[in-house]
Amino acid sequence: AAKKAAEEEAAKKAAEEEAATTAFQEEAKKASEDEAAKKAAEEEAAKKAAEEEEESKKASEEEAAKKAAEEEAAKKAAEEEAATTAFQEEAKKTSEEEAAKKAAEEEAAKKAAEEEAATTACQEEAKKASEEEAAKKAAEEEAAKKAA
Repeated sequence: AAKKAAEEEAAKKAAEEEAATTAFQEEAKKASEDEAAKKAAEEEAAKKAAEEEEESKKASEEEAAKKAAEEEAAKKAAEEEAATTAFQEEAKKTSEEEAAKKAAEEEAAKKAAEEEAATTACQEEAKKASEEEAAKKAAEEEAAKKAA
């Protein structure tokens, strides 16, 4: 009986040790799984952060490109504005020169007409004087003839 009791005691002790070992292995397995899950979550978070960083970088590059394009467009518009203004100035200058030239031509034509009129008047005057002279001479000749 004592022997049997000792055997049962030993068997019981062995079963408890077996159970403790199994529980320890389960605990270790669970800890290792938790560790792996934690590591996977950290890697996922790092990957997500890297993707967001890339996204942000891409957005800022697009923003910069957009800004550069806007500045280029503004510069081009300013250049076109300047060219238009220069063209208008040129056109205004040309039209002023044209007007001055026309005014000078009209002035010259007016002066020529006045000189023409003065010359004609002078010729008329001379013709009249010469006719009067001839009439006077004819009258004198007539009188001399009569006297004779």
